Amino acid sequence: MLFKQDFHQRLVDGTITTTCRWWKTARVKAGNTYRLNSEGVVKVDGIRRLAMSDISEDEAQASGFESREALIAELARSGTIGEDSSVFRVAFHYVSSDRNPFADVSDDVIADELRALIQRLQKMDSRGPSGS
Repeated sequence: MLFKQDFHQRLVDGTITTTCRWWKTARVKAGNTYRLNSEGVVKVDGIRRLAMSDISEDEAQASGFESREALIAELARSGTIGEDSSVFRVAFHYVSSDRNPFADVSDDVIADELRALIQRLQKMDSRGPSGS
């Protein structure tokens, strides 16, 4: 999941543990981990759809915004959004700053399959700049 740089430290220290996203369909899955740029990964604890009108002032502040209006303004940057629009509320927690390549991959991928894929890619890289 992408977050603005201004939010990163508060994600790492646990101040921000939710985000609201205006998606047509869910783009994350509970239990999976997602890269937080160079600061590590976040693990999704839960996701649910809710109406914009259900977003409270406390919910907006838990998402890192000063007010409900500031959160709605940010969501509106993606297009026309109204009180009857639905958004996804994603609950998550920061996992670590470990640069483990396996942390970027869904829990649905078997570790052995990922290792085999990494070996194949490394072998291709070793053949030359074009991979041939």
